[in-house]
Amino acid sequence: MATLAHSHSHTSAIAPRIYGGGVALVALVALAGWLAVYPFGPWLAGVLLAVYMALVLIQPALWLVLLPALWPVIDLAPWSGQIHINESDALALATLAGLGLRELLAPPPPTLQGRAPVKLRVGALACFGLLAVAVTIATLRGLRPFPPLDAASLVGYGTPLNSLRVAKGYILAFALIPFLHLAIRRDGEPALRRFAAGVTLGLGACALGALWERMAFPGLTNFAADYRSAALFWEMHVGGAALDAWLSLSFPFALAHLRSARSRSGRVLALILVGLGSYALFTTFSRIVYASMLVSGAVLALAAWRQPARRDVAEGGSGPAPVLALLAAAGLAGCALSFQSGGYRGMAAFAGLLMLAYLGGAVLREGKGAVLAGGGLAGLLLAGVTGVLAWWLPKGVYGVYGLAWCIAAAVLVGGLRGRLTAPPALVAALLAWLAVHAVLVSAFWGEMAGLPGVARVLPWRD
Repeated sequence: MATLAHSHSHTSAIAPRIYGGGVALVALVALAGWLAVYPFGPWLAGVLLAVYMALVLIQPALWLVLLPALWPVIDLAPWSGQIHINESDALALATLAGLGLRELLAPPPPTLQGRAPVKLRVGALACFGLLAVAVTIATLRGLRPFPPLDAASLVGYGTPLNSLRVAKGYILAFALIPFLHLAIRRDGEPALRRFAAGVTLGLGACALGALWERMAFPGLTNFAADYRSAALFWEMHVGGAALDAWLSLSFPFALAHLRSARSRSGRVLALILVGLGSYALFTTFSRIVYASMLVSGAVLALAAWRQPARRDVAEGGSGPAPVLALLAAAGLAGCALSFQSGGYRGMAAFAGLLMLAYLGGAVLREGKGAVLAGGGLAGLLLAGVTGVLAWWLPKGVYGVYGLAWCIAAAVLVGGLRGRLTAPPALVAALLAWLAVHAVLVSAFWGEMAGLPGVARVLPWRD
């Protein structure tokens, strides 16, 4: 048994080195080829990539933050004309080269005590394998017949080489997965937090691009124009949903990072980035993105309830699965009815209320029914006062809703970590106050016609 354990340990130690060395060699060759034809100062690009590789070599954990933060905004394809391999691919290749060389020369020592929080199981590996087979088959089919390697085959999307451009992202992602797995096995939760922070920064960078775009074209608050943001995703000049995919992927990470941030400054920064991401998400005007937020919200809710669920089951309870299903259905119905009666603005107001209700759920669970009812009544009384002000000022419903949302978010984010300092009655009052103004946003947009439809779906609690 001891011999088998030693043999398994030796194999586990040597496999990452072999993989790292092979990946580093391929990545360095690919980078050299890309730099040879790069039109914008290949020496400058080479120096910047070398500095980044050195950072990854010295501190491998940095790639978990830097790669997802820079990836959505680093491409210069609209100016370089390169569509098959561009700057984001070079960044991923430099990451692979740095991580591979570090594994080959001096693997980072593990800091994790105990079991890793995430582990690749047989089911996950099977899914990755099926996806890899599907990508391989699709790529090979797209390459037939293989075109001559001339300039014409490299400048358009209608040639068989475009299948390699599409497959490239899968290949780079598959190559990075083992390094992500190693980072989690060695560092545990800190590695997950770094990755979530990097994706959150990537969401913020992408959202700033969308903000810049809307300021330049339709206007920051012009939601009536049929203009859908593309941010800095150059691929969308021929259509597609690159921005939609990135927002759908990154926004749940941002919410999770907001909930798990340890410092007050980190929570404030995460809240700002979530707000920017919400604006970018809203201005896609994509129903697929909105639906993906509901799905990811249900997954986050399930993750937040896992520990209480296990305790309930141990005590003979039925667990929270039915409750989560009802909440997800209520959220979906609420967004649909809000959109029907209040347009995109009404749906955005409801989504903002839903997000804060999710963040405040842990606080509300600590309160008694009478306390929550009293807080809700106080919120309604406050809404009566501010509602008059909102209706009196020009477009005041939007301003007062924004003020209510910011106050509620500040209170909730301030109490997410450690001891919950926000009293349940205060949270109930703030959510009730915000709920009324969410109704007013839809009513104002729909000229009072949408008021009954929105009121039916507000998440009142006993």
